[in-house]
Amino acid sequence: MLLTPAKFPRRNLLLISLLVTTHHHHATAQQQPRPPLQPLGEVLHQLLDKDNDQKVSKSEVDTQLGMLEKIFQEGNTINEEEQSYQRLIQSLKVVSPTLFEFLDSNGDGYLSKRELKYVTKFEQSLKKNGGMRDFFKKGV
Repeated sequence: MLLTPAKFPRRNLLLISLLVTTHHHHATAQQQPRPPLQPLGEVLHQLLDKDNDQKVSKSEVDTQLGMLEKIFQEGNTINEEEQSYQRLIQSLKVVSPTLFEFLDSNGDGYLSKRELKYVTKFEQSLKKNGGMRDFFKKGV
């Protein structure tokens, strides 16, 4: 028995068209080269430097963490992923003063782009064999 569009359930047609367009999108997305990711230190600088003065203060870090915390608290339903983000943010709030002090190599109370490069270097050292060995060998 040959199914004609008139006999084919409408829901099945929608599913098939969704699958075809999803597959097409996935196939074309794989063919297009992705731009390289920005270094983590640069991303953090852009995210945290809210007054655009080219340095990040402790209050800017606290403000951004507080905003992220509110975003994940406002949802009515909390799934496992949201709970994981809430725990991560709480941990970051605890460790951020110490991490800030560690990164603030000149002790001026701000994180410059140069100081945030250590975050990028740390991330890169974790990707290499030997873990953090290269992180402690060379300066930024």
